[in-house]
Amino acid sequence: MTRKLFIQIFVILLACILFACGSFSGGTSPNPKQFHLLSLSQNGQTFASHWVPPLQAGAPIDRDNVDQLAQVAQWGKGNILGLAIAPDNSVFVVGSSWGYAVYDLRDLEKEPQWVQFETPFYYESLYFSVDGNYILLQDRTGKQQARNFSDGQFAVDLRDIRWNKTNELSQSWGQLTVTSPDGSKRLESFTTHDEDFWDLESSIRKIYDPSTQQELFELPDETIQVTYSDRHEREGCDLVSFSMCGNVYSPSASHPYRAGFSGDSSTLAILYRPPNLYNTNRFSTLRVYSAEDGGLLNMVGSFDKSVQTFAYASSGNLLLVGYADGGIQLWDLNSGENTFSAWHFAAPLYNLEYSYDGKYLIAHRYGIVEVRLAKNGALLSRLYAHAFALSPTENLLALGFEDGSLKLLDLSSQQYIRTVEAHDDKIFALEFSPDGQMLVSSGRDCHVSSWDVDTGEFLHYFEQNTTDAYGEYSTASRIYIKSLNFIPENNQLIGYGSWARVASWNVNSGATQYLIEPDPLEYYQGMITLNPHFPEFFGVDLASQQFFVDNVAYNIETGENLGAYEPPTELEEGCAPFGPTSAGGELLFTKGFEAHVGQVCVLDANSLQLIRTLDVVPEKALESAGIGWLYMSPQGDQLVVHTWNGIIKVFQIAP
Repeated sequence: MTRKLFIQIFVILLACILFACGSFSGGTSPNPKQFHLLSLSQNGQTFASHWVPPLQAGAPIDRDNVDQLAQVAQWGKGNILGLAIAPDNSVFVVGSSWGYAVYDLRDLEKEPQWVQFETPFYYESLYFSVDGNYILLQDRTGKQQARNFSDGQFAVDLRDIRWNKTNELSQSWGQLTVTSPDGSKRLESFTTHDEDFWDLESSIRKIYDPSTQQELFELPDETIQVTYSDRHEREGCDLVSFSMCGNVYSPSASHPYRAGFSGDSSTLAILYRPPNLYNTNRFSTLRVYSAEDGGLLNMVGSFDKSVQTFAYASSGNLLLVGYADGGIQLWDLNSGENTFSAWHFAAPLYNLEYSYDGKYLIAHRYGIVEVRLAKNGALLSRLYAHAFALSPTENLLALGFEDGSLKLLDLSSQQYIRTVEAHDDKIFALEFSPDGQMLVSSGRDCHVSSWDVDTGEFLHYFEQNTTDAYGEYSTASRIYIKSLNFIPENNQLIGYGSWARVASWNVNSGATQYLIEPDPLEYYQGMITLNPHFPEFFGVDLASQQFFVDNVAYNIETGENLGAYEPPTELEEGCAPFGPTSAGGELLFTKGFEAHVGQVCVLDANSLQLIRTLDVVPEKALESAGIGWLYMSPQGDQLVVHTWNGIIKVFQIAP
């Protein structure tokens, strides 16, 4: 196998969902020693110019100047972990693992001030001290950091600090106790099951008088339920549902995950999550109740716009809400109005791709595609789309939407130039042909179709393929195609889809050449699973005429199984064998692990000798900020690395 690898990577979006039987659809990278091929870790306002400083154009990275390669910028502030309103209602802060932004409540048009941490830290709650001089970052396990509010530096003496905790985080599923600031009411929540249908859960939330222990009332709204189909879409066209252990029709109850009373004790806010989804912020919704009688006053967020966290003001009735997509809202609960909104943070990042000329950088987050300038990371637009592809010959971006429509965006003008009603349902994947004249789309309607880029005219379908979905149960289903890859030398299109099936088609006719049905993983996160949560890597190596499904190689022309891939023996231990190369092909940049965890390995592309490493994430910060993947600009002058929490780090040749 040649060592100069040109790899086309498709990122498989692995939903971090732990469902009722305990099977986990993971978002973590596989162990490189086991898989050899590493997975790629899975739409406002912007800050002023000094948040995205312009960069000097760098020289192309090569063997002669690689020692000068250094981090020159960090774009983005990460995903929201916590927020709090100062005790005097003068400011509020919104924090990620990389630092926090300070907003002036007296002048909300003023640019937020960013305070950056010297080392990223993962936490789940953020609180002010009672005097407003300090902030506390705290996770569920008890790990915490106290910092000076003014500069973010660690606080030295914590003995006399009292913390203004305006909400509490549940320490066990569905069980939470919170007392109002005036001490007149106490919320207690717990989970119960229906006597006739034991698998039907309910959330019981009662309000007590702490002094007499008398129950005052029970919150009257029904338990929010999340069904299996909410969190798992069908895996194939001909299946109504799919579940490994019969729980497909059993809903999961959403329980209080975080709760708090307003500063004046007049309202109660509860953030709900299904208990088996505590590892993800999807399906999180916030409800606000009257503390007098439990009447429902407001509902914030939805399954399509989930709430990450919230905080009350310690006085009055202000409610600050942070969303999973990085947006924030400030609510005046007396008037029931949203008085301020901003979008300075972001959701975790799945994938990055440069435009053909390197001018634009496209970032893909959950349901959101961002268009940024590659020279400084400036955000041009956020687009609610589920799939994208970049033309290899012009600055044209194809976007696929939930309703099955397909749109072409001129990146230079940021205007749509064409809309095609391509599918009857959600678009999964898009891909331009190497000459930029054809665009192929796949959708949840099970069609894979080709389109003329210049006219938007339909060209032809690609043949549908059917597989045995349930193995021994012999239930046939047409497969969804989740990624598409042109093989130009072979007049060939390869698609990866449901149950790790791989289909090869003739580009001109759309006829199927072969269908590969790889063996499923016997175990996934310790559980035997029928649900197809694999592969974690799909790649194409044009030089050797092979493609890979996890660590198994296949012949591109025939689909023949060539066996498990073994990395070269001379490869530096702790360095992956795959990644982008320099423009001249002499350097290979790969993701480090074990001894090089949190680093990028810079290798000689021929000998695989380690030339140097680039420090990206400190080892103690890997829990929240590990490396996702790395990308090289078309001109070879810029290397970008994204981390799990949405940060983009930029490396260039520095003087």
